[in-house]
Amino acid sequence: MDEIIQNPMNDVAIAQGSKNRAFFLQSKNFLHRYGLEKATISPSKLRFDTTLTSTAVTNITFSPIATDNSNIANVNTNVLLAQSDVFLVWRMGFFLGKQVSSSNAKSVLNTFPNNAIFSTANESANLQGIYSGTFQTLINTTQIVPTMAMEQFNFVGLAQATPAGTPPIAASSFEWDVVMHEVQPNPVLFGNMRTQMTVQLPEALVLGGYASGVNFLSYIAEGIKISGVSQNIVAQILKDLYKIEG
Repeated sequence: MDEIIQNPMNDVAIAQGSKNRAFFLQSKNFLHRYGLEKATISPSKLRFDTTLTSTAVTNITFSPIATDNSNIANVNTNVLLAQSDVFLVWRMGFFLGKQVSSSNAKSVLNTFPNNAIFSTANESANLQGIYSGTFQTLINTTQIVPTMAMEQFNFVGLAQATPAGTPPIAASSFEWDVVMHEVQPNPVLFGNMRTQMTVQLPEALVLGGYASGVNFLSYIAEGIKISGVSQNIVAQILKDLYKIEG
């Protein structure tokens, strides 16, 4: 009888009620399976900010892999995956921002299209369409995340009451453990593999180019980065997890 190969990132065990600890144990299991116990690992994040344009679009496509962005102008907030890295995604989120003095780093990351910030006519309504879409990830031509619902990343927190006659509070309620969503099964990303992430919109929408300033969509993933992984190990992981001959 053929051996059933279990996805090494699907073995979930909650330790003392801590999801963070459970993910760490999953990662240790992953390292052991591929003989990577001595590899350099670190809690890490990926971030890619996509500038939204005044042209109506039906999708937003991007990649958090450094080699996929060699011809794209540098954004000071991007944290990309290097060629010899493997990234185990624990949780992720999507956020809306508006540039401050031509910088994304000075911008508030919004968990919904706050009309106190996205204040031009139809701007907030159009941006809300992002949260009616779906999210997918392809490695080469293989879908590893097919159609994830974007609605789960839309979070409107309770705002403090303001005195009568004053403008609304122009900030999002940003609770990290609330707005970052755990992904199961945990995707594994590879710095040396072409990766395409797409937010598919329900209809063509104008998402940027408004009088209120330059808008961007920020993808952030939190997880564990493994550095210095050899190509032969990458090939084995690809075959086990996604049936990709790497």
